Amino acid sequence: MRSGLRRLLRGGLAGALAGALVLGLGGRAVMRAIALRAGAATGFSLGGTLDVVAFGLLTGVAAGAAWGWLRPRVHLPPVARGAALGALVFALLVALPPPAARGAFAGFTGHAALVLGLFAAVFVAFGLAVEALLGRLDGGG
Repeated sequence: MRSGLRRLLRGGLAGALAGALVLGLGGRAVMRAIALRAGAATGFSLGGTLDVVAFGLLTGVAAGAAWGWLRPRVHLPPVARGAALGALVFALLVALPPPAARGAFAGFTGHAALVLGLFAAVFVAFGLAVEALLGRLDGGG
């Protein structure tokens, strides 16, 4: 298999796993924390959780595959590479938010710093997880 395709596939795999767990479940936990802090209703549904996990998974696959291809060209230590990936994906989604995200957070305008800060942390954790998984897939530990 060509090395470029291998990097895309490994990145997509790492992104899928990190996306489902960190962006999906972590994002759901952050949404719950924000709702509690804002005094909003904190209903829970399996369907809502699965939607967030699916969004994390799909975002993770796309970001991970792209990162798998770009990663050899980013000459930073692994932790900095992971943080950069998370910050980049977060910045892209802040600049171009999906419609569901716009609607979901419209009621939390008074808590913008909290929303941005917590989600930025989740996305950086995602980037760090992708980088760690890719390091393992590459045989680096």
